[in-house]
Amino acid sequence: TVDSLTVSSPGDQYLIEFNALTQLNLNAGTADIRLTLLEGSLVDTDGGIDVTADAATITLTGTDDAPDHVGTAEHAVQTSVNSLTVFTNAGSNYGNQFLSEENGITALELNAGSASITLTIVDGNLEDADANDDIIATQVTISLPDANSNGDFAGTLANPIHTSVDSLNVTTNGGNQAFRERSGLQQVNLAAGTGAINLVLTDDALVDTDADTDFSGTAATISLEDANDDGDDVGTSLNVIHTSVDSLTVTTSAGTAHGHQFLREANGLTAINLDAGTANITLNLAEGSLLDSDPDRDITAADLRITLEDADDSGDSIGT
Repeated sequence: TVDSLTVSSPGDQYLIEFNALTQLNLNAGTADIRLTLLEGSLVDTDGGIDVTADAATITLTGTDDAPDHVGTAEHAVQTSVNSLTVFTNAGSNYGNQFLSEENGITALELNAGSASITLTIVDGNLEDADANDDIIATQVTISLPDANSNGDFAGTLANPIHTSVDSLNVTTNGGNQAFRERSGLQQVNLAAGTGAINLVLTDDALVDTDADTDFSGTAATISLEDANDDGDDVGTSLNVIHTSVDSLTVTTSAGTAHGHQFLREANGLTAINLDAGTANITLNLAEGSLLDSDPDRDITAADLRITLEDADDSGDSIGT
């Protein structure tokens, strides 16, 4: 029962702290660390690495009385691990998580219940190969700030990052993104720079009510797998999904009751594949032409409405 805890060992560490921690330095080298706080938050305000291990598991079990947190917005808990597991979902008052990883993650399990998670990968990729939920929270913000140098990515097509969240915000400056959301999304902001984005929703709709760009990258692929239950849509007539991509693929034709698509692209499209089955598609281009050079079907829908909002400046076209 301490305020400051420093442990250095060549072997595993199993630690239980009875109250909160205001300073932490755990170094197990290539071994594992399990740290449990029975009560209080985990905070460290220095600029050094707080947890060094192969695999680290941090559990806060005393969140009933007040939401106990891991890190703060100003001082994230800094890790250098391969596998990271953090639980702040005990009881009924869940705690936020603020985490910063130095060298990439190959296995991830973060559960904040209905609280929020902010994760920064200073260098390296964000990966997880199992099919379990990797991130559970209300709002998630993930940043890979060093992706410009070597295209660090978040998830892969074969092994996407599995989420169960309401709000998903991810920035990879040139790295690809692949996410699989358990239900729907009420807010989204995926920015991949020169990378590509692949987002799958296993159930429910994709909604975002702000006017900001929701998907930016070279290509965006959005798939709603369970549109058959009640015609889950991508966007709404009042709140369209805003994209800034070259290639756009959206599928809402799963099952028998298909979902509508409401889309607005900022700068024109050079490849398109929109499939709403027997539902409707509304597509606006704020600027640029709508082009596609392959011989495949580009758009499937019952009712299709395409508007080029700025065609007068340079004669923007639909097709060639």
